[in-house]
Amino acid sequence: MPLALEELRDRFRATMLGCAIGDALGFPFEGAPPEAIARIPTIAEDFVTRPRGRFQKGQYTDDTQMMLAVAESVVAEGRVEGRAVAHRLALLWRDGTILAAGQACTESVERLLTGVPWMSAGACIGKAGNGAAVRAPPVGLLHYDDLARIPRDCEIQGVITHKDPRAQAGGAAIAAAVALNLGEQLPLDLFCFKVAQIVSALDKELASEIERLPQLARFEPASAARVIAKAGLAPLQQSDWPGISPFVIPSVLMALYAFLREPEDFRACMNVALRAGGDADSVAAMAGAISGAHLGCMGLPARLRRGVLNSERLAAVADQLFDLKMAQREAAVYARAGATLHPRKR
Repeated sequence: MPLALEELRDRFRATMLGCAIGDALGFPFEGAPPEAIARIPTIAEDFVTRPRGRFQKGQYTDDTQMMLAVAESVVAEGRVEGRAVAHRLALLWRDGTILAAGQACTESVERLLTGVPWMSAGACIGKAGNGAAVRAPPVGLLHYDDLARIPRDCEIQGVITHKDPRAQAGGAAIAAAVALNLGEQLPLDLFCFKVAQIVSALDKELASEIERLPQLARFEPASAARVIAKAGLAPLQQSDWPGISPFVIPSVLMALYAFLREPEDFRACMNVALRAGGDADSVAAMAGAISGAHLGCMGLPARLRRGVLNSERLAAVADQLFDLKMAQREAAVYARAGATLHPRKR
């Protein structure tokens, strides 16, 4: 049964808030090995300032900043328009507001700022970080009722910083997971199958890994994380990062695993994502968006929901995106009705 409109609006808000909450929870622990995080008794109860004490509690990073840029661009243009998304991303770097950005995104945006066209500025094939994936939740919100449009729009918004199809496919995976959680609740194996179907349009390797996730979800998180950390690497190849690296395949898989492992408990989902170590903020941001889309705002702990930085702005942009989507759906209904009442003459 489709969600009632107010419940759907709530899920839009929870998706964006969940992304920001996960990002902010992980920010102080980015790059930490899982062994170090294991010594912290509670990690998803509240925001902390250590070891980045010069920032406010609830501070998120470039992950949420870029996600907001995509959402605001969609609201302004009515669609995913590459030039408009690139412009909003570039403003974050031009104005010096971007926080803890990855190398590939930074180098790509620097090229944008020198006048390189948006479709040419992205990092070359072979560089497949998760920057395009972590900002993809708004694409899932926009196309929750038309999943077939997700791959193309994730390709458009992804190529701005990453030309590698794996990076764009990671965005499609996160957007698809968000979109599916706004519809009928699915068994986890079918959920992964449908996400994989969408991802396969861009990268079949990642799609295959996603299809295998329900089996991996039976493993305890520490064991699963060790397997996931090696996903997509050549045999005997080692990651330079402790825990989960920013490489798109393991980080997206870990985010999906965290949701599959704890689909009904946001804090527990965050705990799984964060304790894997490594790129903790990005993994938790992606997992938070997926979990938020499933649980709604009441499923997000009140302390985290209210304490994340700029929570009102996040909710307001989500509302704008929801209003846009509802207006587009209404226009499509009127267009179909008009075509039925006034068929073209042959």
